[in-house]
Amino acid sequence: MTFAERARESALRVMKERDNCATAVLLGVADAFGVGIPEPLVDSSGFLREGMFSGCCCGALSGAMMASGVLNGIRPHPLGAQLPKALHDAFRERFGATCCRAIRARRTLLQRIGRNACRDLTAETAAMTADFWAPVFEEAQRRAKRTPDIAKT
Repeated sequence: MTFAERARESALRVMKERDNCATAVLLGVADAFGVGIPEPLVDSSGFLREGMFSGCCCGALSGAMMASGVLNGIRPHPLGAQLPKALHDAFRERFGATCCRAIRARRTLLQRIGRNACRDLTAETAAMTADFWAPVFEEAQRRAKRTPDIAKT
């Protein structure tokens, strides 16, 4: 299973349990890469759902930024300070907007019933974020396999 597939599955599970897009992306991406998230940070993501309860910046995008900040603290991303802009732009290209209110306004009447459209967007955002990070963690795995264990020699 790829990092993106793991992130998608995990985010869907969290979204069903907690009904919070930001938390679902944060925990879904972290789970895909085997990273623990301190509970106070998880709790803070609760304020970001549904565009910070104002319809502004999509909570899934906010969760992607939080997850990326955590991962960047473990393994710096080659895009460095340009990563947030790259994630933002990829999200806007994929979903047509970054504002929760604008994304919801584009949905059909059927998509507005229930939370299925939000669940799908959340899962896709987690997968997209994992795709940004997969090469960084895959390279770290390759390096770890090439490094001999000194204790065994």
